[in-house]
Order: sequence, then structure tokens, then C-alpha cells
Amino acid sequence: DKAKFVLEEEIFGEEYRALLVKGKVIAVFRRLGSFVTGDGERRLIDLIDEFDKNRASNPTSRKGILQRDKILEDILKGQGVDLNSVVENGKVIRLSYALNRPAGGNSVDMTDDVSRIFVETCERAVATIPGLEICGADVIVNDLGEPYIIELNSEPFPSSHIYPMQGKSRNVVADMIDILLPGTKRQRHRVYFKVQKMRLGERIKHAIKGDFRPKVTLALPFDDLEAVDTRRIVFSGNVQAVGFRAHISQVARSLNVHGHVRNLKDGTVEAIACGTVDSLDRFLAACEKNHPKATVNAVESESSRHVVYHGFRVARTEK
Repeated sequence: DKAKFVLEEEIFGEEYRALLVKGKVIAVFRRLGSFVTGDGERRLIDLIDEFDKNRASNPTSRKGILQRDKILEDILKGQGVDLNSVVENGKVIRLSYALNRPAGGNSVDMTDDVSRIFVETCERAVATIPGLEICGADVIVNDLGEPYIIELNSEPFPSSHIYPMQGKSRNVVADMIDILLPGTKRQRHRVYFKVQKMRLGERIKHAIKGDFRPKVTLALPFDDLEAVDTRRIVFSGNVQAVGFRAHISQVARSLNVHGHVRNLKDGTVEAIACGTVDSLDRFLAACEKNHPKATVNAVESESSRHVVYHGFRVARTEK
């Protein structure tokens, strides 16, 4: 059999990662190998200890602590120094050639500094793949400032943009949600969702990863967010040990109301309910009536900022 291989051009330059949402660049960082800068007083090992301490305080770099091994010794030896050397003020000493964060690389925010050609190149590349709403573009920029697309990643981690080792933090998750679900811009003070529990729809896939834990499918269960509210409702009367919570849960599911219900220590029942204003009014009316054993004597209802799980569940009794 004839051997098969792919021949690719080798490109030298600086490496960048651009994050694009709906075809637009919203954040960029540059990847750098680890380094320290001498101050003319401290030993190199002391500078490295300080460097590791700074990395340990960064949520995305705490696992990338530099190993004091032969690889590091060889890198330092090639620069004419060792761990006990006192490096002259302002001199840069490379510690690692690895660019990825877990292996000791650094990320430097460059969102405001990349060229127009860089941005246009990334956006043209993503436009060639229909339906790629969220994308990470790996880019090499050569000595002439010419950008080359190396890879397009359909499941990019936003964490390095949020927690760069140097430069400005970019709240890219908020940008993702604002662009993909524009109605949430005006409703943040009223609607809160626990995204790990959301499984509705296919519009936004894997939008939140990295420091935000599991891979999820995120989509709000309401078309008109302007009409959505969250309420805390407390029912008083003969409402415990009569199946009232199960009744509330059933009513909520039938009306596309999301949240939870639980017994409180004082004998009342509390419901946290999120839905359209109309569905919440119908929910409240149905809960007060239509139960053969429960007797509701009073209802207190107020706007709430509780985190709401997708779906409706019966929660544990208040301790």
C-alpha cells in the first residue's frame, strides 16, 4: 500500500486565540511561554516561586505550576543561568516553551490591540462553516503581521479570556448570552437560571465550559423574556402533610412554570416560581383552589431573585 500523508506549510510567529460568537470576534488573547524578569537582587528560584504563587491564584492556571526538573534546568542552562543565579534588572528569562496554560503557558489579553486584518480574517474563516455560532480560532501572526488560521474549535473554553495572566478580564460568558439571547440584557435583575440543570433546545450548545463545570445545552424556555418574572409565594393554612406540594408541582409543570416548592418550619409552604406574568397568575389561582384536602387561608407573593432550576421540583423541608 502506498503511504498517505498530509503536507502542510510551517508558519512561524506569535500564537493567538480569538473567541467568536455569531461570526463576530468578542475577545482575543495571546499565548506566551512562561518567563520571569530579573530585578538584580533576588535569585532566579525566588522569582520562580513568586511566579508560581501568582499562577496558583489564577483559577485557570493553578494546575500549571512549573516543575523543578531537568527540562527547566536545560532551558535555564541554554540562557547561561541556573536556579541560584541573580538575574540583572530587566532581563527576561524564559522558563518554558509550552504555550498552553496547564503546561505552564501564559495568556495575555489582546482584544483591544489586534489589527483589523486579524479580526476580518477570523470572521471570514468562521463564515465558511454554516451554523458555527460559538467558535475559538487559533491564529498564527507572522513577523509581517499577517494572520493565518490554524484551527477552528467548536467548543472553546472561555476561562482564559475571563482570567488572563496579564491584561484585562473579559466577561465573555455574559457577551455570549447577550448575543445569543438578546432579551436577557434587560432582564438580568429578574430572571436567573441554574444552567447546569437546563436541557431545553439546541440553539446554544456548550456555551459554558471550563471554570463553569459541566458541558451543557443552554436555552431559555420562554420566547418573550420581557414578560417573565420570578416570585416567592407563601401559602398558609392546612397545607402540609396533605399532598399540597405535589399538587403545586403538577400545576407548575402544566403551565410552564419553573422553580421549586418546599415546606417551611412554621407550617407554611413556600414556592419559588418563574414564568410569564400570565402563567404565574394562573398558577397562583390554581394552587389556591382545586385541591381536595388542602385549605389555603392566606397567600403572600413578592418578586424574587432566587436562582431557578429548569423544571419544577419538590425541595427538602426547611431545616
